[in-house]
Amino acid sequence: MTDLQPDGDAAWEPTRARGWTERAFDLFDAGDIEVRDFWADGQLVTVVGSGPCPRCGHDHAFEHNPTGVGNVVFDVLGGAPVLVPTEVRRLDFPVECNCDQRHEGRPTSVPEGCGLTYRVKLEVAPP
Repeated sequence: MTDLQPDGDAAWEPTRARGWTERAFDLFDAGDIEVRDFWADGQLVTVVGSGPCPRCGHDHAFEHNPTGVGNVVFDVLGGAPVLVPTEVRRLDFPVECNCDQRHEGRPTSVPEGCGLTYRVKLEVAPP
């Protein structure tokens, strides 16, 4: 549990501070950020989530599409192969805030978000 609290008026700032990931875990545990996993033919196809950004509190959403061959899983973001059993998939991937709210100082080249990138760590299994 972290003492960090969201601030809807937070200026845009690129950050990966671990405390915000801990805040995200609190939101996952409370059910405030909802995550759903989708499977086809026993293979994980995608993971989607939505809820308040841990840093700014605005609604944001994410989608993660892992790829894999048998038990060797390759993270689409360029991670090294990870051996996992097919019954349970352990996922660890970054999520960027993509809220549509204004954040002072956000560069025009960045169309959305407050600048936060946090990690999502999940275990999912076929239905």
